[in-house]
Amino acid sequence: MPFAVRTADGWFWSSSTARPAKFVATFRTREGLDAVVGDANEVTLGRIFLDGGLDIQGNIFVLLSVAEYTLRHSEGLSSNLVQTIGRISLDAARRLMHGHKSGGAENWQCSPCPLELPAEFFEPWLGSFLAHCCAFFRSAEEDLDAAQLHAMENVCDRLALEAGDHLLGVGCGWGSLLLYAAEHYGANVRGIASSETQVETAEDRIRRSGLQWKCSVQRRDLRTSPYRAGSFDKILHVGVFEQAPFTDLGKYLVCMRDMLVPEGLLLLDRMTCSHGFGTVARPMHPALPVESLSKELELAEAAGLELLNVETLRKEYDRTLSVWIERLLTNWMRDIDGRFDRESRAWLFYLVEVAAGLRAEAIQVHRLLFRCSLRKASFD
Repeated sequence: MPFAVRTADGWFWSSSTARPAKFVATFRTREGLDAVVGDANEVTLGRIFLDGGLDIQGNIFVLLSVAEYTLRHSEGLSSNLVQTIGRISLDAARRLMHGHKSGGAENWQCSPCPLELPAEFFEPWLGSFLAHCCAFFRSAEEDLDAAQLHAMENVCDRLALEAGDHLLGVGCGWGSLLLYAAEHYGANVRGIASSETQVETAEDRIRRSGLQWKCSVQRRDLRTSPYRAGSFDKILHVGVFEQAPFTDLGKYLVCMRDMLVPEGLLLLDRMTCSHGFGTVARPMHPALPVESLSKELELAEAAGLELLNVETLRKEYDRTLSVWIERLLTNWMRDIDGRFDRESRAWLFYLVEVAAGLRAEAIQVHRLLFRCSLRKASFD
């Protein structure tokens, strides 16, 4: 689809003279455009975008088709492009974090952007459930909240959740899935969130629901303070906002196995690289690579986990990301005073990056169901 680039002083270029542009990138200054053209392989684009020197109008999904085509058809450019996006994203994350260490990373969870933001920033685009996992749309007309209800039901079904089950949710966010499991299935649930803001929001939602006796959420470093062996019947860690890095995945899986009862179940969402792409940099975390599914399954087997089921969520995540991006853009435009301008730009950058990777099939998202085997882990 045709797209255009312009600067605030009136300069304009379009990829097509016959059709109107579906997407327009506007640079505040000519110097900003020149910087991107002259230094396209560095962090320039991300820095200019985050600093407000670049704005977008029209159909942002044109960007996805451009990125998809580039990843599919440009030999020798794919890995360089991924690395470039990774460097831009890492620079964005560092600038937003202001050197502050995220609690998520300390808990084997790596969030793409800071999560120490009020729920009012996330709710307009994640939906009223504040669910940050893949939604399951049953029809083209279904809204996001209904699709997230189906997703939570799917998770509980995959775990064969029953009344009285002790369930741990790692990277539980604002607690939606845990509340659903406690209210609709009678499970006794504990959650580990990535930020104090998430903990406060989740605890407030738990109090308002009257489920304090069945639900609790805290920040906890499982590397140094795991729960005692056999504490849980089921463990879940779903959603690709926060997932254990591949670099620590083996130790993470051993920890999960140890906390499960014999034959307990573990449900994971994992972002992996597609066959033929080799190891790629994880969005927003180029130092934490995305590996192939086969390598991750080898680590799971070594950790003493038996694979029961694997399903791809690429199409579901593509639809979910599209809805999130559209809603984030809408809310961003309503943010007249620019309260969340930098945060909106960072999250938009990340969501588009992941969506482009999924559409180009450079990355995949899989939901994996494991059972704790009776043998000891062999991972060192």
